[in-house]
Amino acid sequence: MSETITPKRLGLIEILGILLFPYICAWFTLRQGVSTKARVLSFGWMALALMLLFQDDRPSKPTQIQANTPAPSHHADVKTKPMQQDTACEPLFEVEDDNVLSQGFCYLQKVLLTELYATNLKVMNATICAESEKFINLFGSREAALANINESIAQYSRGESSLDPKGLALAQAGLTACRNNETKSEYINNLLQDISIYSRGTFTSPNTNSCEGLIIKQSQSDGFNYTLFASSDCKPSFSNIFHPKYNASGRAQSEALKEINYSGRIPSTWVWQGKNFKF
Repeated sequence: MSETITPKRLGLIEILGILLFPYICAWFTLRQGVSTKARVLSFGWMALALMLLFQDDRPSKPTQIQANTPAPSHHADVKTKPMQQDTACEPLFEVEDDNVLSQGFCYLQKVLLTELYATNLKVMNATICAESEKFINLFGSREAALANINESIAQYSRGESSLDPKGLALAQAGLTACRNNETKSEYINNLLQDISIYSRGTFTSPNTNSCEGLIIKQSQSDGFNYTLFASSDCKPSFSNIFHPKYNASGRAQSEALKEINYSGRIPSTWVWQGKNFKF
């Protein structure tokens, strides 16, 4: 007969860690023996923190790009550049369709790169960098905090710790990448390596008669997904989109793209946690 495992109660330090560092400590509840209720509450609190973070997702002012990032220095400069003045430029992302590289591509690529950099910087500052500051305050310095995290990772690799390695890796990434603007740029540039341009097409928008955008593909460790990108005055807003975990009864993304008459190639499938789903 199999042995019944009694769920363990979270200690005071673990509870405080989840309240103060939800993006990192919630992952610790995935270890064996923690009750389902504790996991649901922990990840629910992390999800709520993320929702509060993204209530005002768009920056009120243009975000300046670091000098070592191949992007325009100001978002406003990109939006005011006429399409007719577009000249040939080197693709900074992998391109899966040669039709993407026609007239106007340079403009779209600059807007895409600026938007991606600004969004990733804002998320980075509000998540792993904010969490790393809490660890620095807790241990007295960045070096001391990083030393403690590295020791915890070493203990886990030796089988001496039950802490979740994903949470430890996030803490390590924050302490390493958030040292200064240069390390932040390097971290974001590495994230952008996982993005490719799948297709390009026109579509209708409530704000303007005709818009042009790019479908970008973002790869992850357990799959990949696609997103339609366009400048802020054309950015579409879709509702009730299917997700296997968060909205299983929603509609496929391809249906939403067809509603706005997107003219470019539309993917057929996307992958989440190693499983294929209809796009």
